[in-house]
Amino acid sequence: MFKPIRYFLLTSLIIALSGCVEYQPPFDNFESKNVDFFDSGKCDKPVKHSRAQRNTIARSTIRKLGSQSVQFVHQGDRMTLIIPTDKYYLFNSPDFDDTEFSGLNDIATLLKLFPCTKIFIAGFTDNVGKPALQDKLSEARVNTMLTFLWAKGIPAQLLSPEWYGERFDIANNRIIHGSAYNRRIEIQWWAGKHPVPKSMMKMK
Repeated sequence: MFKPIRYFLLTSLIIALSGCVEYQPPFDNFESKNVDFFDSGKCDKPVKHSRAQRNTIARSTIRKLGSQSVQFVHQGDRMTLIIPTDKYYLFNSPDFDDTEFSGLNDIATLLKLFPCTKIFIAGFTDNVGKPALQDKLSEARVNTMLTFLWAKGIPAQLLSPEWYGERFDIANNRIIHGSAYNRRIEIQWWAGKHPVPKSMMKMK
């Protein structure tokens, strides 16, 4: 269904060259919101692992997520996970696919390495069906993900849900693969006090 990150990047390039909108994390476009991703004065939770341990765990987890169809995008200090809802949720449902909990657990493992940052969970759909129903589906799927991450030990006050239905598409809905890319959950956070090193982005 979905290929690893190299296929995703190649397809994104093809989409961009064909005149479609090139992917950008959607929160960059929301001028109405002044987001403070990290405020060291409000975070007193100690980091569980050393810097070296965190890097090792993060590299390993990102590599695993790539093999589980979850894409990791790094733009400066801003991190984004792109999760295909076709794979991780039941069809037209807010419920997780029970066979994909390994990937979901890896998502939680990665996010817990950043205990002092706001985590945005945003839901998106394609444009098939009534917009109101698509909004409700994206909202319900975001809430499912939020509840899962909270159950995995991520504090509720750090989790910020957003849902946009068919808005902010990243690919052409008129083609099958483009429509599939638009059906997604994005989890975005700021690297904050402990940024991911550049060496992490040189994985094969």
